[in-house]
Amino acid sequence: MARKFVNLIFILVVLPILEEYFLKMDTGSKHSEELRQQKDVQDALKELDSNYRERKNQTHLIASTSERFYLTVYISIFVGLIIVHFAFHLDQLRIEEKYLPIMPHIITGGISVSLILIIGSLIKILYINEIRDKGTRFNLTRVLRFFIGTILFLIILSIFYANWYTAVVSLGLLSIILGFALQTPILSFIGWIYIVIRRPFKIGDRIRVGDNEGDVIDIDYLDTTMWEIKGNLSTDHPSGRIIRFPNSSILNTSIFNYSWALFPFIFDEIIFYVPYDSELDELATIIKEIASGEIGTNIGSEIRDYKIILRQAHVDDNNIDEGPEISFKPGDNMWLQAILTYPVHPKDERKIKTLITEKILQRLNYKGNIYFPSGNGR
Repeated sequence: MARKFVNLIFILVVLPILEEYFLKMDTGSKHSEELRQQKDVQDALKELDSNYRERKNQTHLIASTSERFYLTVYISIFVGLIIVHFAFHLDQLRIEEKYLPIMPHIITGGISVSLILIIGSLIKILYINEIRDKGTRFNLTRVLRFFIGTILFLIILSIFYANWYTAVVSLGLLSIILGFALQTPILSFIGWIYIVIRRPFKIGDRIRVGDNEGDVIDIDYLDTTMWEIKGNLSTDHPSGRIIRFPNSSILNTSIFNYSWALFPFIFDEIIFYVPYDSELDELATIIKEIASGEIGTNIGSEIRDYKIILRQAHVDDNNIDEGPEISFKPGDNMWLQAILTYPVHPKDERKIKTLITEKILQRLNYKGNIYFPSGNGR
């Protein structure tokens, strides 16, 4: 009889609790896996984890039929010209004497052209086609074609120009002069290439570059445009202005990105001053309760899911709090600092801080054993 009663209790009470527990664990793992499959998360992991990048490169090779065809043609031409080159130097080719002086230039130029085209095709297939963002692929393809076209132009010029060495030297001197004259635009263009390849930020991210902070609204070849946040204001409110800064500035300036795909939260803090004889346990409970209600009940589970992804990026997640935390620190005067630290989405920082501050002040002002500085004690 006792055994049946125990089995009944297990079926009615313990089993539903275990099912709910494992269901939550399964849901959390599924959610973290869904996050891992997002494009921004995979791109961020690819930038950080070389092993992840190698695994992705080994799984598939993206090349269209036309790209494979042209690559095959370039390789065939390259091999054929190598054979012609050796045959020519071994006097195995019957060529009229008037064409003999120019033939070495034509053969060498053809080999160089085909080699450059092979390298360009491999860069396109092995690297650019791996990038998921269509805009980035398009921009990098244009840059690649520009550089290939420039090199091919110099090679063809060396074939048909009588004194090709003088021509190359003249072009080199001209390039140096233009480089000094257009130094800032050239560096900005290089900065744009850095942004496209390394992706320190993208459109929609909230960033700070130097003294400028705002939301990125446009990334051009020479400059980046931001919708300014704060500016001459004391709060994180849009100033109504836009900021344009040259892309060259990111090459020697630290970039702070508040919208990292692997952890799209920041930690903010609010400091209150309370007397040393306050009921600190009660104070901490009240502040954490109010803060938890304002930042949302789901933020803890979201942070847990992102912490799983952060481990793959070799980030120590042991000190990442999943909700509000309160700490106490001696102040510079007679008051004790109660420091509230909480996670929040970057673009909700100002709103959440205002709501938490208002509700904490309203709640604690009614407490007789917890009060704030007043009069000359402020």
